[in-house]
Amino acid sequence: MLSKKDIICPESLLRIAKAKGPAKAVIVNAVKPVSIDSAKQAVEAKLIIPVFVGDKSIIEKNAKQLNWDISKYEIINETDENSTAPIAAKLASEGKVKIIVKGHIHTDVLMKAVLKRDLNLIGKKRL
Repeated sequence: MLSKKDIICPESLLRIAKAKGPAKAVIVNAVKPVSIDSAKQAVEAKLIIPVFVGDKSIIEKNAKQLNWDISKYEIINETDENSTAPIAAKLASEGKVKIIVKGHIHTDVLMKAVLKRDLNLIGKKRL
């Protein structure tokens, strides 16, 4: 990251999210420790139920380094970074996840997959 500032989520926003209960969230190309650590923090805060997409062996290795047992969560093994975004977009399109979380993937690759009109993820006001 470029900034050294701590990222702080407003308490009011956290209260609203926690009141709704955990949402199923796909972490796209979750192959970097920061992606796994962020998911772990969100799980511990009872905000998400993660679905990991990426190289399964790397995802499991990173989780193990964080002492986090992710065996109860779904991992979709995909070793090609550019193929992880279409998988995530399809999961959202089918209603299997409510949130798409950008992991270690170029933004243009992710957005290209998410903005495909046939997936119906584009609403009148927001994605």
